[in-house]
Formats: sequence, C-alpha cells, structure tokens
Amino acid sequence: MEIRAVSEPSSVERVKHYYKTDDYQTVLKVLGPEIQAVIERNTCVIE
Repeated sequence: MEIRAVSEPSSVERVKHYYKTDDYQTVLKVLGPEIQAVIERNTCVIE
C-alpha cells in the first residue's frame, strides 16, 4: 500500500513548527518506527 500526501504550507518555519508538535509526534509513534523512517526519508522541502 502506498500513501502519499502533498501540502503547500505558507513557510518552511511553519513546517518545522508543525513537525515538532505533540500531535504530529504522537501520530509518528502510533505508525511505528518503520513507517516513521519512511516518512522522514521521503520528506522534503522545495522553496
């Protein structure tokens, strides 16, 4: 199964802030370390 998400945040700073929120970190933990590694590996910022 492949799941993809694309977002267009207003700034890189906003993305960094969101990544550090408790809610986002909780979701990563629920998904497990293998999925977390894939998400972190495939996350990129294009300005």
